[in-house]
Order: sequence, then C-alpha cells, then structure tokens
Amino acid sequence: MKQVPETPAATDRSTARELEKLVAQGRITDAERRLAALTREQDAPRSRYVVVRALLVDGKQDQALGWLPAEVTAQNPALRLLRARALHANNDLGAALNTLTSSIPPVEGHAEYRVTLATLLQQQGDSAEAARHWAALIAWDDSQAPWWVGLAISLETQGELAGAARAYQQAAELPGLPRSLADYVQQRLQALRAG
Repeated sequence: MKQVPETPAATDRSTARELEKLVAQGRITDAERRLAALTREQDAPRSRYVVVRALLVDGKQDQALGWLPAEVTAQNPALRLLRARALHANNDLGAALNTLTSSIPPVEGHAEYRVTLATLLQQQGDSAEAARHWAALIAWDDSQAPWWVGLAISLETQGELAGAARAYQQAAELPGLPRSLADYVQQRLQALRAG
C-alpha cells in the first residue's frame, strides 16, 4: 500500500502537539531543535507559536524574536501578536505598534490582538485611535467589563468626560472586573461626578 505524504499543514499540526508536550516537560531546548528542523522545510506557524509563547512566558523575548521574522509573521495575526509582545517586552513600543498596525485583523477571532493594540495605542498616547479599537471590540461583544474600562480611559484622556463616565458606569455594572480595577472604576466615577 502506497503511503500518502502529509501536507505541510498536517505536519505542522502534529509537530505542534509534540512541541506542546516537550514544553510541558520543560524541554524547551529540545522543542527549539525540533522546530529548527521543521522550519528548514516550511514556515510552521502553529509550531512556532507553541515555542515562542513558551519563550515569552520564560522572559526570553530576544530568543522568541529569533523565531518571528517579519516575513513569517506578516501573514499570521497570532504570530504578529507574539512578535509585538516580544518587542514591547524589550521596551520597543514603536516597533510593537508597527507590527500590530501593519495588518489589523477583524475583531472576530482576533479579540486578544485588538485588545493588545488598543492598550499599546493608549500607552503611546493615541487615545483617539485606542478608543476606536475599544469601540470595535465592544460593538462585537459588549459584555466584557475590562473593554469598557479601556474605552473609558481613552475617552477620559481625550477630555470626553460624559462618554467616559458612561463607559465607567457600564464597566461597573458588568461582572468580571478584578477588585483593583473595580476600585479604580469607582474612584474615576466619583471624580467625574464631582466634576
């Protein structure tokens, strides 16, 4: 019986599962060796994701960036997000934002990407653009209290105090805020009401 060769995507999926096991066992060097062998044959986005995520968790952003060249991440939002996080961890906010804004995926299926983008835009001081991304997230799913807080902060920074108060109020009414963030929301609401 003739054996049909695996497609590159199938090979990447099965290798990613192997790599997850190696990472779980703390064998990141073995995982990187296996990934190196695979990337000689293909881009291996799933396998790269597994190894890079583990490296970032370990605080090895330079090593992670070595697996995330721009030509590989350009077509893959999940890898672009990891690249941006590694760059941000290296205190390169501009490069992280350039990576994320090079090709912005839709909110659906990529909410984490858009949350990161909105957060970094706010850090850079681009509150209007950050608010636009928070609003897009909320239009897709208005039940996420932290997203309302992000919108409120962006609006408040822009001086849109009435809109900020409404967004803080919405966040306060939804479940899911960590205690410290809930306290912050209450403080901002009180300050905005006091005028």
